[in-house]
Amino acid sequence: MDFSSGEQGSCVGLSNGGGAGMPWAAEYVPARATVVVNSSGRLRFEDMRGIAKRATDLLQKNKASRVLIDCSEAILDVKVIDIFYLPECYERVGVPRDARIAFVVPKTRQPLGICEFYETVCRNKGYLCRLFDTQESAMQWLR
Repeated sequence: MDFSSGEQGSCVGLSNGGGAGMPWAAEYVPARATVVVNSSGRLRFEDMRGIAKRATDLLQKNKASRVLIDCSEAILDVKVIDIFYLPECYERVGVPRDARIAFVVPKTRQPLGICEFYETVCRNKGYLCRLFDTQESAMQWLR
């Protein structure tokens, strides 16, 4: 799913889309009671909105509260203003406030400032989010 609204920083206009060309995949992993999102390639703001919607659907369907977003193989192609509006998107799609969001930063550590800003903005909006260098350390925190 993606959010194709044409509006910067908006989550209105949900539509079914995506498909084989998406640079991410999300699934619920019952053994970990966690929604796991793996991303590779170029990740744009539209993809991040799609991740939010799909992860929320999986959280609600499985009555879960943990999300692992692994961007270690991704290239983040987002603007600071987009990151600023992402928690607003979370609110609109219904990301639970008790959800724990572990975000594995790209291996290149570029753009680390954007990742740190994402963590700060999420926390300021009441979401429990934390950055990690590895999937293993993220999973330890989620337990």
